[in-house]
Amino acid sequence: MNANRADQHAIQNVLLVGLGPAAAQMAVLLTNIGVKHIDIVTRAPYRSKEITAVVTKDGFPHLAGQARINNLETDMTKLDGEWDTIIYCTPNHVYEDITKKLLECECRSLERVLLLSPGIGDHALVQSLLQDKAVVVSLSTYFAATKWKASNGLSCITKNIKKKVYIGSSKGARCPSVMLFKQLWKQAGICLEVTENAWIAESRNITTYVHPPFFMNYFALEDIFFGSGPLKSMYKVYPEGPLTPQVIKDMVLLWKEITELLRMLNVKPLDLLRFLNDDNYPVPAYLLPRDHIDEFMSMSQKEQEYALYVRYTGLLIDPFSTPDQDGYYADFSRVPLKRIFKLGEGWGIPRVPLEDYRKIKRLVLLGEAMEVDLKTAKKLTQQFEHYVSRTREMNIVTIDLDTVIKQLQQEAIIISQQLYIHEG
Repeated sequence: MNANRADQHAIQNVLLVGLGPAAAQMAVLLTNIGVKHIDIVTRAPYRSKEITAVVTKDGFPHLAGQARINNLETDMTKLDGEWDTIIYCTPNHVYEDITKKLLECECRSLERVLLLSPGIGDHALVQSLLQDKAVVVSLSTYFAATKWKASNGLSCITKNIKKKVYIGSSKGARCPSVMLFKQLWKQAGICLEVTENAWIAESRNITTYVHPPFFMNYFALEDIFFGSGPLKSMYKVYPEGPLTPQVIKDMVLLWKEITELLRMLNVKPLDLLRFLNDDNYPVPAYLLPRDHIDEFMSMSQKEQEYALYVRYTGLLIDPFSTPDQDGYYADFSRVPLKRIFKLGEGWGIPRVPLEDYRKIKRLVLLGEAMEVDLKTAKKLTQQFEHYVSRTREMNIVTIDLDTVIKQLQQEAIIISQQLYIHEG
């Protein structure tokens, strides 16, 4: 790794870490914009090196096509390590392990690491572990909704592309790597908005504010861990789903707590309702007038809760869909709430809410290090921990909670130390 020559070259030699649908889509995108050499490292061995991507939405030709992977390995130390760019396409809880493994490679040409779907603070974690030997760039979230196609090969399908994704790095808004990614993504028709730093980009992920209150409450957790019979829906009103006034209240309180934490890092507060409506999915103005959106930040807490409740009840159906002959609109909110599943000799917890727990728990621990009390975040994580403990008492083994918390504590320490280094 050579920090002195960082950002001097275009993207030519890439390593993708992980091989889920997002990584497959990235491989095709990189191939279509002219990247000549792509390696992938993944836990599970694959025989095929051919990847195919299909896009159902018009206007994104760079996302469709095929990619030929040069090397596909389960151990990155077996590769030559001449990458200029590494893209983490994995859940963020393995970033630390990936980066430590990366340090075992020589990586003489490495210039930048891109985090495809980080949590708040992940750039600081990776930057610290890399010892500033490469620029770390964060996206707010993966830019699309991509799944595997029902086939034997490495074939994915992308159905939706986000209106906007945020990008930032610890090197500032004019970081050459950020500008490079912005230009490349522009070729693919994807809008990247550059932020002043990576903290801002990482805080612009809708799931950070929505998933914990929706899926770490007692109603949702009871169904996730012990549910049977008809499935509940992720975004429907109680009793079909978890949506209640209390869930919306917790969303507002969680947003305020995270805002206070980020304020200490000089991060501009996120305008939550504008972000949900303008950057994600809007509701018709006759349900939520524009002045309510524009005045959200100055509203009282009760008014904010009401406005958000109107938004989510307004999206029980797709208000912009065409009704059928009986007057029924597309059932927008009927997304099944997934339950724990058999995994080897134990049980697996769905990524929602397990990944959300990890991200919010680390924020709680980071808040403790910065003397910011995230009471609502703490309540939600404690509710999740209660259900994990209950399952263990019933001999239903899911995760080793002590090990998970220990890892998150270590990550929070590294992130907080990185803050003090830069403040110094």
